[in-house]
Amino acid sequence: MLPTNTEILRASIQNPEPIYDPEYQKEYFIISSDPAEPNILMKANRSLLDLVTAYAVNTKMGNCGANEAVIAEMGRLLETKDINTSEFTSFWECCDVSYSIFRHLSQEEKKQFLHRITAEYISRRHAVYSAHGYTATTLQVKADSFAHKRTGEQGMQKVVRMLTELKIPLVQDDGHGAVEAPDQRWLILPDKRHRSAFQRLLEKRGLRFEWSGDHKGKFPDYAVNLGEHLFVVEHKHMKELGGGQDKQIVEISEFVSQTERDANTHYVGFLDGILFNKMFAPDATAKVARQRDEIARALEIHPSNYFVNTHGFLALMKAFVEALE
Repeated sequence: MLPTNTEILRASIQNPEPIYDPEYQKEYFIISSDPAEPNILMKANRSLLDLVTAYAVNTKMGNCGANEAVIAEMGRLLETKDINTSEFTSFWECCDVSYSIFRHLSQEEKKQFLHRITAEYISRRHAVYSAHGYTATTLQVKADSFAHKRTGEQGMQKVVRMLTELKIPLVQDDGHGAVEAPDQRWLILPDKRHRSAFQRLLEKRGLRFEWSGDHKGKFPDYAVNLGEHLFVVEHKHMKELGGGQDKQIVEISEFVSQTERDANTHYVGFLDGILFNKMFAPDATAKVARQRDEIARALEIHPSNYFVNTHGFLALMKAFVEALE
């Protein structure tokens, strides 16, 4: 017998999300493993810091004209890949200027900015950092601090791996929106590469998919077909509330509040991350409890829909796969 959405939700709650999920491991190493063999970035940063010192010496000696050449060379080094991890460029954030903003300045604006920011850096950071000792480790630490911005498609890759293990293949396309999908079980990614295929699927099954119209034509993250059943999934990887995260919870609540005439069409809200645990914790805040209750009401009204975490999603897929066998 196929599980109800209440049973799947209960299984999700009983098997909470891990605090550390290896699926979201992000490794982006930008320095060499051997300090005796510095890579291009390390050499560029060392040269950049030496130029800061040269700028300071020139200024102290009253040889400010020589700083024009210093600034020109700085400009060249600041084109190096990942130089935004430098101590020098990191300091710019304290002055309300990002590396991204700098890159879009005109050549003259870059020159003027570098003169001003180099003087500020010398005054407020360079001597202290020199006393403590500059190290390439700082470059890697800064790169690691950007890791949360590199989540990208990891959630999708996690799901593709999980479903592949259940022998649910990702359909192949011809580069023009046409896909070759097996009859019984398949996975498509409407929001990435299969938009046309998903649009045709909506038309074929006569689905309204009203959520899309309410969210500026947004497509779901993926759709899974298992026999007569179609699972349309919105996947959120979230660990805490606040800011734009609140909006995403509202989105997922509205997603599982959709109704279709076809009872074999299921809208699935997949909350991947420890925020799921917080939503169902006994000490959940009033705000979180209210959001949780709204989702529970939506599932009660729409018994074909599901709200899951990682364990619940896998259990849901396994149950329907086993029903095909």
